[in-house]
Formats: sequence, structure tokens, C-alpha cells
Amino acid sequence: EPHLRSNTVAVTVVVFAGILVARAPVDERIRYGIQLAAAISVGAFVVLVLLSRSHGVVGRLRTILAPHLPEKVVAPVFGLVEKFVQGLQVVGSLSKMLKVGLLSVVSWGLAGLAMWLYTHAFRLPVPWEAGPLVLVVTNLGGAIPSSPGGLGVYEFLTVMVLSVWVPDQSVSLGFAAVVHALSLGMGVGLGLLAAWREGVRLSVLSSPQLAAKE
Repeated sequence: EPHLRSNTVAVTVVVFAGILVARAPVDERIRYGIQLAAAISVGAFVVLVLLSRSHGVVGRLRTILAPHLPEKVVAPVFGLVEKFVQGLQVVGSLSKMLKVGLLSVVSWGLAGLAMWLYTHAFRLPVPWEAGPLVLVVTNLGGAIPSSPGGLGVYEFLTVMVLSVWVPDQSVSLGFAAVVHALSLGMGVGLGLLAAWREGVRLSVLSSPQLAAKE
């Protein structure tokens, strides 16, 4: 189920990006590109769900396509497809998949609402979709190798998104720095609180014996 949750989250992020960019004053090619990516992501997810309901289909497709494609293409592509399909088969029922999808939408909706409240608190001259769009872009940017906590990448992407509405980059940078600090602070604080409630000590978390068990 962790693989299902992570892939569902990824699809949800791309779909949210496609919806939000429809109202953003960006170049038409960028808008259509993001919306095309969202449509392809949804279509691919649906196809993979259908494949997971039919046992052996992926193997037969690989057998049919293998003679016509290079092995360096077939092996990684079908390897990823098989892992995804196996993860969906472990879940078993469509009702669980729908629950995961619904929870993803709700959680991202709440996160988007929080980001909108941040923009409102800073009195930024932006429409309502600017906050959720910042959230989506910064999370997609998480795929970029960066420093711990995404320091630098988060701020750069936030300034880039807000530059559509806010010409003063110093204002956008201040917003990004404060919001990022709050996000990291809440994450670390809640993590430490949970560790304290569970009786877990920091010295134990860094011990070689615990790493070996994991």
C-alpha cells in the first residue's frame, strides 16, 4: 500500500497542477504542456489499474513487444509497470484504491487551503489559485536533488511561481522563507512530539543496531 499511496499522490499533484494552471497567466505552451501531462498521468493510472485486475496481461504484452523494441527500453519500462501492477494487486479491492485517492484529494485540498491562507496573511496581490499552485510546483520540485529540507530549491520555485503576479522578488522570497521555515518547523516539532510520546530517544534513532534492524 505505500507504493499505491505514493503513486496516487504523484498523480494527484499533477492533476492539481493541470487544474490550477488553467487560470494562471502563463504562456499557452506551458499551460497545454502541464494539462497534457495531467491527462497522460490520469490515463496511465487508469490503464495500470485495469492491468492489475487482469493477471498475466503485462507478461503477455512484454512477450509481444520485446522482439520489436530494444532490451534497454523493455527492461526498465516493464520493470516499473510490473512493480506498480503488483502493488495494486496487493491492495486487492477497488474500494481501497478509491479510499486512497479520496484521502489524497482531501489532504492536498487542505494543504492548498493552508497555502492560500499564507498568501492571504502576507496580503500578497495574488488570486486564490496562486497558493495551491505554489504548493504543487514546490512538491514537484522535490524530485530535484537538493540540500536537506529542499533549502534553496523551495525558495527558488516559490519565487518563480509568484513572479507571475508579484514583480518584487524580495517580497516573494520573504514569503517563501517564512512559509518554508514554518513547514519545516511544524514537521520537526510534530516528529519530536510523536517520538517523545512513543518513548523513542534521538540516541536510539542514530544507533547502528536500530539501522541494522531496519
